Amino acid sequence: MNSVSNCFRTLLWIMALVGMVGGCGPDDYKPELLPPSITTQPQSQSVEEGQAATFSVEAEGAEPLAYQWQSRQGGDWLDVEGATAPSYETPPATLASHGRQHRCVVTNPKGSATSDAATLTVVRLPPVITIQPEDQTVVQGAVASFSAEASGAGEVTLQWQLLEGTIWTDIAGATQGTYQTPPAALTDHGKQFRVVAINEGGSTSSDAATLTVLMAAPVITTHPANQSVVEGDTATFTVAATGAGTIFYQWQVLDSGTWTDIGDATAIQYVTHPVSLADDGTQVRCQVSNAAGSTPSGPATLSVAMALPVIVTHPSDQAVVEGEPATFSVTATGSGTLAYQWQRLNGGAWTDLGDATSMSYHIPGTSLSDDGLELRCRISNEAGSVFSAAASLGVAMALPVITNHPADQTVGEGGRATFTVTATGSGNLAYQWQWLDGAAWTDIADATGLEYQTPEATLADNGKLLRCQVSNEAGSVFSTTAYLFVDLLPPVITAHPTDQTVNEGQQASFLVAATGSGSLSYQWQWLDGAIWRDLTGAQGSTYLTPSTTLADDGKLLRCVVSNAAGST
Repeated sequence: MNSVSNCFRTLLWIMALVGMVGGCGPDDYKPELLPPSITTQPQSQSVEEGQAATFSVEAEGAEPLAYQWQSRQGGDWLDVEGATAPSYETPPATLASHGRQHRCVVTNPKGSATSDAATLTVVRLPPVITIQPEDQTVVQGAVASFSAEASGAGEVTLQWQLLEGTIWTDIAGATQGTYQTPPAALTDHGKQFRVVAINEGGSTSSDAATLTVLMAAPVITTHPANQSVVEGDTATFTVAATGAGTIFYQWQVLDSGTWTDIGDATAIQYVTHPVSLADDGTQVRCQVSNAAGSTPSGPATLSVAMALPVIVTHPSDQAVVEGEPATFSVTATGSGTLAYQWQRLNGGAWTDLGDATSMSYHIPGTSLSDDGLELRCRISNEAGSVFSAAASLGVAMALPVITNHPADQTVGEGGRATFTVTATGSGNLAYQWQWLDGAAWTDIADATGLEYQTPEATLADNGKLLRCQVSNEAGSVFSTTAYLFVDLLPPVITAHPTDQTVNEGQQASFLVAATGSGSLSYQWQWLDGAIWRDLTGAQGSTYLTPSTTLADDGKLLRCVVSNAAGST
């Protein structure tokens, strides 16, 4: 009986374990409670920055099962507040949560079970270009603005680039959403630009945008200014402009309310005719054009009135040698009759010089006592007077002045050349002729006058350079250089052939003598009617005729003597 009971009880216990016990009694043999066990572990997750990750766990065991998710990153495991379900969805991921581990602790009344750790990997994506840059068209000289926008996680930086050949090159300092180019030139036409957006996840390039540069009408940088002149003077109006291509200028005058072209006034400056008071108030402007169009300048007004004289040239300081004259001159323009009065500074006061009432004041002969004299001129008309700047007179002994330099000379071989120099100066003037010997100027013995006559020239003298040194107590000056050219001359006949008389059947002998450079050649000729004909074989200084006949009576003969320079 006890054995049967024990077997029965064992059977009930097994049935209780498999959930098959029922109806055996309310108190006897209750099944034993089991602790939790993890049946499906949470898996590691990889998400993009800003996305949420979901970790899940499955467990079995006696109810009720309780779940608590935990996380750690380089430290202890900490409960995640509110994460008490089989699945846990993280907040939007940040790079700071990259590598964080998650696990779940499952508990029931019998105990607890801890899942494996799962790792969260956070991936940052490159930025996204949300607004692409657009093509831009500007006129020459204008600036172009390219704009783009990008979004992305973390700090997004921008870098504008220019396509140079096949390479995109960063533009220094162009790191904003808008890039403004320098003033465009025609050479910038067709350039391409783009922006690169960069964050820790990488970079993204925008579409390329093209710059189109159109030729612009000229830009006037300086408008003509109003001009005020004295009657009888000319006025000059000037315009300055920049622009592409060829720029054309056409000046215009306002005539009864209409702008009319001025003939031949097609330069950057317009110079009027000598004006009269009737021209007062005239308005002019310049129409500046190129292939793209034209731009008129602002108008400029011409004012004409009688004014004080205008000194064009002030008297200049004069430095002369003692005994020489000095002349001070002034030039002026102005309306009406101009009157001149020269003055000298005397003891600190300007004093009029009697009879010095012309544009020039002439001192016939200076002396050392005139050194330091100061002069000026007062110029007057009906409008008033003006004074020139003061000019000083310096008187001192000076170097000689060569008034006529020696000139190149050409002579024939054997001739003599004469070189001449003239000079003025104080004291005793001394002359020394020199010739260039290699690289050094060498004095020519006894050549100490105004003129130097060479010895008889040879061809070796051709190309010689000569000059003259002129000296006085103040020093020396040198003339300009002059060349000696020696020409090769044709032969000179020193003895002409003489008439010959012979008896019939005899021979006659003719003789010529000549001098000359180089090799001399001889050709005897006889006069045939009006033509001189060469005698065959007669090429010596002596010609012996064949035996004569009466037919030879009265024949005329001559000899032509030649060298490289010609014939005689």
